[in-house]
Parts: sequence; C-alpha cells; structure tokens
Amino acid sequence: MFRLSVTKDESFEKVITILLPRLLLVLTPKNWNNVPLRNKMVQIFSHINKRVKSISNIKLPCKEILKVVLGNTQNETKKKGLQTADTKQDLDASEEDGDDEDAEVLDAAKNKLPAPNAVRTNFGMVYLTLGLPKLSVLEQGELLPLFVDGVASSSAEEQKYSLLRLMIQILPGVKIPTVIEERHKTFRFLADCDSTTRDFIFDFLLSVLLYKRPPILSNAALQRSKALRATTPTAPGKSAFFQAGQVVYYKATDEAVVVLSLHPDGNNPYYTILMPNGTEKQTIGNKLAATYLPPGLSLNAKNNILGPSKKDLTQDVLNNYKFGIMRILGTSIFPTSAILRHIHAGRADSNNIVFEKADEIYRRLQQSRPELENVSLVRSLLEMCIGDLAQAKQSVDYIASPVGKSVTLCVTNALYRIIVIF
Repeated sequence: MFRLSVTKDESFEKVITILLPRLLLVLTPKNWNNVPLRNKMVQIFSHINKRVKSISNIKLPCKEILKVVLGNTQNETKKKGLQTADTKQDLDASEEDGDDEDAEVLDAAKNKLPAPNAVRTNFGMVYLTLGLPKLSVLEQGELLPLFVDGVASSSAEEQKYSLLRLMIQILPGVKIPTVIEERHKTFRFLADCDSTTRDFIFDFLLSVLLYKRPPILSNAALQRSKALRATTPTAPGKSAFFQAGQVVYYKATDEAVVVLSLHPDGNNPYYTILMPNGTEKQTIGNKLAATYLPPGLSLNAKNNILGPSKKDLTQDVLNNYKFGIMRILGTSIFPTSAILRHIHAGRADSNNIVFEKADEIYRRLQQSRPELENVSLVRSLLEMCIGDLAQAKQSVDYIASPVGKSVTLCVTNALYRIIVIF
C-alpha cells in the first residue's frame, strides 16, 4: 500500500494496468469474509478510486477487467490470462509498481480464469463504469464482442443488464464501415450470435427506445402543489390514498398532474386533479400513479435501464443512447423482422435526430413489406399497442403497459398493409 501511495501520477496508469485485474481476482467470497484481508483490499481499492478520479487522462485496463468479471463462463478466453495465486502473494504483488517483471508474470499467466462471483462483479463494474468514457472510440469498439459474449454466457440477469447498460454507452461512437461486406464482418458478433442472446439484447434496446423521462409540471402547478401541501394536514402513517397537493401521473394522457382534493367513497375514493392546461378533472385512483412508468414498459424494464441507483437519465444522455441504437440497427445487416419494432419506436420519438435516423431506416425497407407476413412479428406489434395481459405474468412488475399514442399510430399505419390472413 505504501509503494502504491507514493507512485507518481505519470506512472500510476502503468501500475494499475497490471494491478487492477490481479486485485479483482483476489475478490472471492472466502477472502471477502476474512475481515483483516477485506479491510486491506478495501483500503487499496479506495486509494485507487481516489487516484483514478483525480487523474483526468488516466486509462483503465477495461478489456482485462471485463474478462476477469466474466470469468471462465465466457465463450472466448484468449491468449492472455491472469494468474490466481495464493491470497497473501496476490496482495503482496499488488503493492509492486508495475515493473517489467510484473508484465512478464501477466503475459505468462494461465488461460483459465476463475468462475465469476458477485463481489468481483460489483467491483469490476465500478471500474468499467469509471474507465469506459476515457477509452478511445476504437478501444471502446473492441469491447463490444466481449459485452455480447458476457450476455450470452452469464446466468445472472442482473449481470446481463449491467453489461448492456455499459454497452449502450459505446454505441453512439462506434465506427460503422461504409462497405456492407465490412459491416457484416465488424458486427458479426451480434448478427451471428444465438437467437436467444440477440433477442435478449434487442428487447433491452427496444426498452431504451421506448423510455421517456417523467413529465414535469409548470411553475404555476408546482406553486399550487406547494400551497396545498402546506395547508393539508399530514395523515398519520403511510396513507393508501393520494393526498391533496401530491404530484402524480395521469395514465390516460401520460401527464404530471396535481391532486387538488380527495372525495372519500369507502375503499375506492375519487379525486379532483389539476391538468397541465389548467383545467380540473375528476378521476378514480386506478388512473393515477405515484411514480412515472413510461408507456410500453414494465416496472422491471424501467429498473433494468436505470440500474441499482434508480437515477434518471438526463435528456441529452438518453437521446445519445437512442441515436446510437438506431445507428447500429440501421447498418442493414439485421433482418427487418428483428428491428421493425425499434424503427417504429424511433419514428415516434420526440427528438428530431432519433426520428430522422429511424425514418431513414424505415424508408429503406422493401416497399412490398414481406416481413408483415411473419405472424409472430405481427403479434409482437399488436402486443406493443395493447400491452401485456395481467394473467400472463407472474408479477405485476413484469406487466408492460401499452405504448404511447405516437408509437401506436406508427404501428397501426404499418399494420394496415398486412397481407396475413388469420
């Protein structure tokens, strides 16, 4: 630890390029339950975190970190591996300053990586999140096959979505060859992966395209809400009903509204709400929601996009993700049946750049529209419009609501051209 702390900033990148993957390999449940050892590891990681955040131009070994996180479940374990030695030896080696001898040990390491575990994954994801934005576009692109490989090989859904959340950060900057044959070679890892993995990834991409930030209130409505909350007595404990002044979301129009008053009626009260246009309306509690759920998504799908932090995406970041997704889907290497739902979601987006890219892809489709003879595709388009049936899902968190009016309009216009006879 002392030698690491006295390492100069200009040498720190070289040190952690070798050090970080080796430290991550030490993170096993057995070692983590060893309190003295855990304390020492936390101390080292804390120091690395502070140094990484303070050095603006430092690059982390994201590719090696990702390989360690995926472990021996990944389909491709390449020439370089990382050696897991005795815990004491690993921690002693972690205090070295990345000299030539360390590099030789790394190059000569075994090919087989240990199985992944939750502790290692959590720490690895932290460093991937820190390091990914600092990589060049070319270096980021090299990670895409590993992300897809990780989704295919991982048995934990939480890890799959963690990888996908990192992957969509890369898509906006990925270089797309102009020659179609080169595109097929570049994105073969995604176009030719097994259908289960591709469907899982494409379903996530569709969720991102459908995602919307919560609608906001006007300043006048916010002031009305504050005034009502200040004058309304707070009910003891947690109330099952909405209270006057509370900001809620009206499902029918996908808008933020203010509860003006509650009208008791046994277990099914009704409410007077203030609409965004200033008018008042009466409605029942089932048409209101305390938290915003974007149309077309389930609560689980929303949480998979936001991750454990539940922190909402900024509009600029969201637009960037959506544009990156449309760039990849518009490479003309995927079957239309796999991307048609995404195209319609993009064409209904409020951001002009996303809409124009999606509309460009749509205009390139064959005018005869042979994909609409695919019954399963037509069914999936209809399911977007009507949402999931509650009885078809084991948990309410997995029930997707119908998509918004703009997406429904795009889908129904396309369905007018159906030549399938049911």
